[in-house]
Amino acid sequence: MAAAGMLGACGGGQAPPSDEGRTLCPSCVPLSGGETSDFGGGSVCAFQEGSIPDEVELWAELEATLAAYRGHFERSLRWQAPDAMTSATAEQTTISGNIELGDGTRGDGTYLVGEPAECGDFVEVTARVVFETADGGVHTTTEHSVLVLARKDGSSQIRARSDLSTARGTLDLRIDSSQPHVGWLSTLIVANADGLSGSLTSELSYFAEPSQAEAYARGERVASTSESQLIGTFPAE
Repeated sequence: MAAAGMLGACGGGQAPPSDEGRTLCPSCVPLSGGETSDFGGGSVCAFQEGSIPDEVELWAELEATLAAYRGHFERSLRWQAPDAMTSATAEQTTISGNIELGDGTRGDGTYLVGEPAECGDFVEVTARVVFETADGGVHTTTEHSVLVLARKDGSSQIRARSDLSTARGTLDLRIDSSQPHVGWLSTLIVANADGLSGSLTSELSYFAEPSQAEAYARGERVASTSESQLIGTFPAE
């Protein structure tokens, strides 16, 4: 978790509430399997993985991109879903954290060649994001995180996910506990000339039987009913 000293006062001026022992989804089946990422165009795209090409311009672009993301960040965050808030959270607060990135070598970088060609090629570098909000709404370390750089236009973003069964905080995400379920907190971070901006989204998948949820959590394909809700945004400053 990011150090408490990173945090500023939240929008309402109250101190962060205690969330010791509380996860955002204690009823979620814990994730235990891997994930595959979809980079550019959905099911029609396939990607062949390889090493990042030894091209001077590409590596220079990658190094500049990594520098734009790496390190500490602190931004104002606005909660977007009133039904996901409790009396412990303010409408606006501060999100603070740290981004750790690989450098594209030593096995932490991959080059993805899209097929067909219009799917595009991408550089993927491993990432780790630790963050929390000043009002105690969320604090987590992401388990599935990558920085993605598009070869075609140089656009980039960090896509990160945390298991809702381990992410902690005071937000009430209005989860239906009557059905077996698996959940994520998805974090998107984008760097531009004005700094970092991003969003937080809750994602829930519900199942008819506990065994289906457990299989899904292991990475198996299982039919489910899915819900996605944007819960917070933070602009560049």
